[in-house]
Amino acid sequence: ASLSGAGQIMEDEAEDELHGIVLREVENLNELVEDFLDIARPLHLRTSPTNINSIVRDVVVAFEQDRRYQGRITISASLSEVPVLDLDANRVRQVVWNLVLNAAQATPEEGQILIRVKPAGDGVQVEVEDEGVGIPPQRMSRIFDPFYTTRSGGTGLGLANVDRIVRAHEGEVVLRSQEGEGTCFTLNFPGNVESATLEPVVGLG
Repeated sequence: ASLSGAGQIMEDEAEDELHGIVLREVENLNELVEDFLDIARPLHLRTSPTNINSIVRDVVVAFEQDRRYQGRITISASLSEVPVLDLDANRVRQVVWNLVLNAAQATPEEGQILIRVKPAGDGVQVEVEDEGVGIPPQRMSRIFDPFYTTRSGGTGLGLANVDRIVRAHEGEVVLRSQEGEGTCFTLNFPGNVESATLEPVVGLG
């Protein structure tokens, strides 16, 4: 917070490309620390009646304000009427945000991210689809492993946390990808989710 505040003051006082770089790297560092903390400690769900459509709307608005991707990547949402589920709203928001950010980072030039929300039995299905580089078939089986990443500079923790949080809700993540054409992550959240706890990843807790 101190680094970010000081960098913002310097940027306001004098236009310098280096100030922007400092702020971006502070943000990257913050995301890295949060990912490590999430995967290294027990995951306790605090569920309450939640409409996933509201979460998706918030994520779309937040992403549209991210200057890293403005003018290059567009995001849209297709929202169907879905049941209200007992979910940990903050954790589900983290899941959707991580997938959107992952989609943006997998799109080297211009592209679109589409989020679909629709009912699935007594639960809800969420799809996050991009037009990025896709994932090679030989890497798909390891994509949710902690510390495994296909992106230069990545930590391999974002998708591991996505899978962990969805499983804590007794749900599942389904991956579909075509190299060179894009990737789609499908999240299946069942109805009647019980509050759950997942232990930290072995070796980190």
